[in-house]
Amino acid sequence: MCAIFVAVVFSILGSVAIDSGDCAVILNKFGNKNTYNVSTTSFPSSDGQRDNLENCNPIQVILVSRHGIRYPGSVDIEAGRRFTGELRRRGAASAIVGDLERVLDGVLSEGESKELSRTGAQEQRDLGFRFAERYMRFLSTAKSDEVAFVASSATRAFDSCVNFQKGLIDDHRLNLSSAVEINDSLTRFFDFCPRHQQGIRKNKTALVEFYKFQDLEYGYVASSIAKHLNISRLEMTEGDIYSSYKVAACEFAIGKSHHWSNFLSEHSLDILEYGVDVEDYWKLGSGHPINYQQSCPLLADIFKHMENALSGRQSKKGVFYFGHAETVVPLITLLGLFTEGDALRAENFEEQRNRAFKTSNVAPFSTNVAFVLHNCTERTPSGSSSTFRVQLLFKEQPIQLRHVCSSGPCTYRELRNYISEFIDHCNLEERCSLSSSQDKLIASGVVKAVLILGILMKFVLIN
Repeated sequence: MCAIFVAVVFSILGSVAIDSGDCAVILNKFGNKNTYNVSTTSFPSSDGQRDNLENCNPIQVILVSRHGIRYPGSVDIEAGRRFTGELRRRGAASAIVGDLERVLDGVLSEGESKELSRTGAQEQRDLGFRFAERYMRFLSTAKSDEVAFVASSATRAFDSCVNFQKGLIDDHRLNLSSAVEINDSLTRFFDFCPRHQQGIRKNKTALVEFYKFQDLEYGYVASSIAKHLNISRLEMTEGDIYSSYKVAACEFAIGKSHHWSNFLSEHSLDILEYGVDVEDYWKLGSGHPINYQQSCPLLADIFKHMENALSGRQSKKGVFYFGHAETVVPLITLLGLFTEGDALRAENFEEQRNRAFKTSNVAPFSTNVAFVLHNCTERTPSGSSSTFRVQLLFKEQPIQLRHVCSSGPCTYRELRNYISEFIDHCNLEERCSLSSSQDKLIASGVVKAVLILGILMKFVLIN
């Protein structure tokens, strides 16, 4: 029944919200490997208040998008093969193991490791089509050089940009340039930040909550899988459990099937999803200030384009950036989105059921944030005046910065003043240097207690 439901979802529902019992659980709990069309978001402004833009006209749209659905990495595929090998050794049903192996050898092997899939290409083309439809009035009058496309050097990001262009330009026969600028300093700023690379991404000290959570909860996942498959014993590393979850996510996103998620209970999915959230909270989100501070070059470039539009200097009507989850999540965190509540920790899993930072919603494939600059005519005691407002869209839906502007979209000046520190004083070299002894200590990973924790429970053995 679930397989039929999945097929129907993708054939007729598109991006419509989905709710169908157990199937909805499968569809929307894959963390940062979630599909765009089935991810949902509960906005802080979801109390029914709408953006007041009745007397406003858009004059510029700036989009920052993650790449579309991609193929899993080779590390995850190899982990998947270890998992199926373990199942055969433990006597799992050969039909079930055969289905899992066919997924690895079939749909997940059609493309290169981590490259854009055919479903990801369509995902981005659809996104471009919708943006053209939404802003056709002013994009249709744009000159060829009044749009700009920027992508990271990763093939999946560049290909996402090209497919977005097909939906935006080709499908609407717009006379716009399709030239793409490769600019990693804007879309892969994290590669240029040693303090983040060494101090956070490659450092178990900075991600200790994630490893603690694996130690606490992944044993249950392995036990649950063994019980579901009717085998008495299952030996898996925590990393292989995590990789199998990623394989399940990619199978659903690319192949629209769910063999790899069939053996994951609802509680197991909750555990694995929270594990992704904890990792990304401390690696990309508000867990460490450098995570979001490093996005300031991109933020400054966005505001440079808006300043140009306000002054009329070489302005663009559309600017479209294509990068990664590591591009979008730090940027929206810098804006203060999805940062409410307590820090995500290993011990507060149950208390965080309704957390704001849920990667299934915040960081699915093709997640995006848009800045739409409007020229608004507003009444004043002496008549009327022109005001520039910035409407924020998250995954194409209006979202308000309540902590900055209490009623509707911020004026350009309000928004700029709120984050001016990161626009006027970005200084990425200073922010990202490993100059202090504390940073060097963190980067070296010499905190023995954490290193010991990192190797504890190397194998989860279920008897």
